Amino acid sequence: MSRTHCCSQYALPESAPWGVSVNHRGQGIGAKLNGVGEQWALQRDAAEVRLNVWAFNEPALAMYNEPWGYEVRSYFALASASSGNGA
Repeated sequence: MSRTHCCSQYALPESAPWGVSVNHRGQGIGAKLNGVGEQWALQRDAAEVRLNVWAFNEPALAMYNEPWGYEVRSYFALASASSGNGA
C-alpha cells in the first residue's frame, strides 16, 4: 500500500521497500520501476527524486548512477539497539 505525505510544496510517496531478486536482475525490471517512480514525481512537479540504496548493493548504485545521474549525497549509519554500544 502506498501513501503520500505532503509537506509544504513537496509530495513525498511512501511505499513498501522493493527490490529485484538476484535471479531476475539484468532484465530491466529495476529500470522500469524507477521510471514509474520518476514519472509519478514529474506529474507532481517534484523538485527532486530521492531513493535509498544499501551501500553494499553495488549493482543498484551503478544502475541509478549511469543512466539517470543519481549521486550519493549523504550516508547514514545504523547500529542494533542491542549491540551494547553507546548509551
